Amino acid sequence: MNEHLNMPRTVRVIFRVLAILSFVEGLGGVLLTIMNAKMVPIYITSDVLSVNSNLVARLLYAVSYISLPFNCMLLVAGVFLWKVQRRGLSVLAWVIIMELASVTAAALIGAVRTTHGHEIPDLGFFLGAAIFPVGLQVITAFPVVAGILIFFAYRYIGIPTRQLG
Repeated sequence: MNEHLNMPRTVRVIFRVLAILSFVEGLGGVLLTIMNAKMVPIYITSDVLSVNSNLVARLLYAVSYISLPFNCMLLVAGVFLWKVQRRGLSVLAWVIIMELASVTAAALIGAVRTTHGHEIPDLGFFLGAAIFPVGLQVITAFPVVAGILIFFAYRYIGIPTRQLG
């Protein structure tokens, strides 16, 4: 039950640092997502977009909330890490991998810039709105720092293996 009692002090410190970083990044991301969603009516009524419609508003709301599950999972990973549980490391690693995949997909969509042969209006703005809540992690270099700390944590405690049979 209390596997943290058997872990070296260095590993517990790594877990706690990762937990605090995950909490800060997750909470900041949730707040940025909410702020981005609150800005949608301002985006629609301003001259930022060339089209003023309900479809664009719904698309902007959807784009705003794309990063919300990632940020909530960062909070969940922070809870597991604070309790010094190994599953916190795997949750955090998978969240970082999935965020990287989603940002890469958004960048590839921006590179293609067409769907079915038609130009997407204001695509750069939509992609910017999609990546905006993840921007905090880019500024603080959270994925890099967390990746290094995850590597050292697994190095100290060992990668878990499953028994076959």
